Amino acid sequence: MLNFLNKLSAVAIGTLFLFPSIAVQIASAAPSLGDGIICIAKGMTNQGQKIYFYTSVIDDNTMQKKQPVSVTINEFMNGEMEPAGLASTTYQGDNTFSGKSQAGSPISFTLLGNYSVVQIQHSGQTFTGVCH
Repeated sequence: MLNFLNKLSAVAIGTLFLFPSIAVQIASAAPSLGDGIICIAKGMTNQGQKIYFYTSVIDDNTMQKKQPVSVTINEFMNGEMEPAGLASTTYQGDNTFSGKSQAGSPISFTLLGNYSVVQIQHSGQTFTGVCH
Protein backbone atom coordinates (compact mmCIF):
# COMPACT_ATOMS: atom_id res chain seq x y z
CA MET A 1 0.00 0.00 0.00
CA LEU A 2 2.77 2.43 0.94
CA ASN A 3 4.62 1.60 -2.29
CA PHE A 4 1.47 2.31 -4.31
CA LEU A 5 0.94 5.67 -2.56
CA ASN A 6 4.58 6.59 -3.15
CA LYS A 7 4.23 5.83 -6.87
CA LEU A 8 0.96 7.77 -7.00
CA SER A 9 2.65 10.77 -5.37
CA ALA A 10 5.51 10.61 -7.87
CA VAL A 11 3.09 10.49 -10.81
CA ALA A 12 1.17 13.49 -9.47
CA ILE A 13 4.33 15.55 -9.00
CA GLY A 14 5.69 14.47 -12.39
CA THR A 15 2.46 15.48 -14.09
CA LEU A 16 2.66 18.98 -12.60
CA PHE A 17 6.27 19.35 -13.80
CA LEU A 18 5.44 18.12 -17.33
CA PHE A 19 2.25 20.17 -17.62
CA PRO A 20 2.75 23.35 -15.57
CA SER A 21 -0.47 24.86 -16.94
CA ILE A 22 -2.36 22.29 -14.85
CA ALA A 23 -0.78 23.75 -11.72
CA VAL A 24 -1.88 27.25 -12.75
CA GLN A 25 -5.45 26.04 -13.32
CA ILE A 26 -5.47 24.18 -10.01
CA ALA A 27 -3.98 27.13 -8.14
CA SER A 28 -6.51 29.54 -9.56
CA ALA A 29 -9.56 27.46 -8.58
CA ALA A 30 -10.86 27.94 -5.04
CA PRO A 31 -10.74 24.67 -3.07
CA SER A 32 -14.13 23.14 -2.33
CA LEU A 33 -14.91 20.38 0.13
CA GLY A 34 -17.89 19.51 -2.08
CA ASP A 35 -15.47 18.51 -4.84
CA GLY A 36 -12.86 17.15 -2.43
CA ILE A 37 -9.38 18.53 -1.85
CA ILE A 38 -5.89 17.09 -1.46
CA CYS A 39 -3.23 18.91 0.54
CA ILE A 40 0.53 18.89 0.03
CA ALA A 41 3.17 20.31 2.38
CA LYS A 42 6.95 20.18 2.29
CA GLY A 43 9.90 21.29 4.33
CA MET A 44 13.11 20.09 5.97
CA THR A 45 13.41 17.65 8.84
CA ASN A 46 15.59 18.40 11.85
CA GLN A 47 18.12 16.03 10.24
CA GLY A 48 18.24 18.17 7.09
CA GLN A 49 16.21 15.86 4.84
CA LYS A 50 13.54 17.25 2.50
CA ILE A 51 10.14 15.93 3.61
CA TYR A 52 6.83 15.87 1.78
CA PHE A 53 3.32 15.26 3.15
CA TYR A 54 0.31 14.29 1.00
CA THR A 55 -3.20 13.89 2.36
CA SER A 56 -5.80 11.62 0.87
CA VAL A 57 -8.98 13.28 -0.38
CA ILE A 58 -10.78 15.47 2.15
CA ASP A 59 -14.44 16.22 1.47
CA ASP A 60 -17.70 17.00 3.25
CA ASN A 61 -18.21 13.35 4.31
CA THR A 62 -14.69 13.16 5.69
CA MET A 63 -15.45 15.97 8.09
CA GLN A 64 -19.13 15.34 8.87
CA LYS A 65 -18.78 11.57 9.37
CA LYS A 66 -15.23 11.74 10.78
CA GLN A 67 -13.92 9.36 8.15
CA PRO A 68 -10.16 8.66 8.19
CA VAL A 69 -7.79 10.82 6.17
CA SER A 70 -4.39 9.32 5.46
CA VAL A 71 -1.19 11.31 5.29
CA THR A 72 1.63 9.87 3.20
CA ILE A 73 5.08 10.97 4.36
CA ASN A 74 8.01 10.85 1.93
CA GLU A 75 11.61 11.94 2.35
CA PHE A 76 13.97 12.90 -0.45
CA MET A 77 17.07 10.78 0.16
CA ASN A 78 19.94 9.71 -2.09
CA GLY A 79 18.44 11.62 -5.01
CA GLU A 80 15.08 9.85 -4.80
CA MET A 81 11.81 10.29 -2.99
CA GLU A 82 11.39 7.41 -0.55
CA PRO A 83 8.48 6.46 1.71
CA ALA A 84 9.06 7.46 5.31
CA GLY A 85 5.65 6.68 6.80
CA LEU A 86 1.90 6.61 6.60
CA ALA A 87 -0.45 8.15 9.13
CA SER A 88 -4.18 7.94 9.71
CA THR A 89 -6.05 10.98 11.05
CA THR A 90 -9.66 11.83 11.85
CA TYR A 91 -11.52 15.11 12.06
CA GLN A 92 -11.49 16.70 15.53
CA GLY A 93 -13.41 19.92 14.82
CA ASP A 94 -12.27 23.46 14.01
CA ASN A 95 -10.81 22.28 10.65
CA THR A 96 -8.26 20.11 12.51
CA PHE A 97 -7.42 16.43 11.97
CA SER A 98 -5.19 14.38 14.26
CA GLY A 99 -3.91 10.84 14.55
CA LYS A 100 -0.79 8.72 14.57
CA SER A 101 1.68 7.36 12.07
CA GLN A 102 2.28 3.63 11.66
CA ALA A 103 5.31 4.11 13.91
CA GLY A 104 3.08 5.64 16.59
CA SER A 105 4.22 9.26 16.33
CA PRO A 106 1.48 11.90 16.60
CA ILE A 107 0.54 13.96 13.58
CA SER A 108 -2.08 16.65 13.09
CA PHE A 109 -3.03 19.14 10.46
CA THR A 110 -5.28 22.16 10.21
CA LEU A 111 -6.98 23.55 7.12
CA LEU A 112 -6.64 27.34 6.90
CA GLY A 113 -7.51 30.11 4.46
CA ASN A 114 -10.88 28.75 3.32
CA TYR A 115 -9.31 25.28 2.80
CA SER A 116 -6.49 26.56 0.57
CA VAL A 117 -3.65 26.19 3.12
CA VAL A 118 -2.64 23.23 5.28
CA GLN A 119 -0.46 23.39 8.38
CA ILE A 120 0.95 20.01 9.49
CA GLN A 121 2.50 19.31 12.89
CA HIS A 122 4.77 16.25 13.00
CA SER A 123 7.82 15.32 15.08
CA GLY A 124 7.83 18.67 16.87
CA GLN A 125 7.92 20.64 13.62
CA THR A 126 5.34 22.59 11.62
CA PHE A 127 5.12 22.33 7.84
CA THR A 128 2.92 24.55 5.67
CA GLY A 129 1.51 23.73 2.25
CA VAL A 130 -1.39 24.16 -0.13
CA CYS A 131 -4.67 22.39 -0.82
CA HIS A 132 -6.21 21.91 -4.27
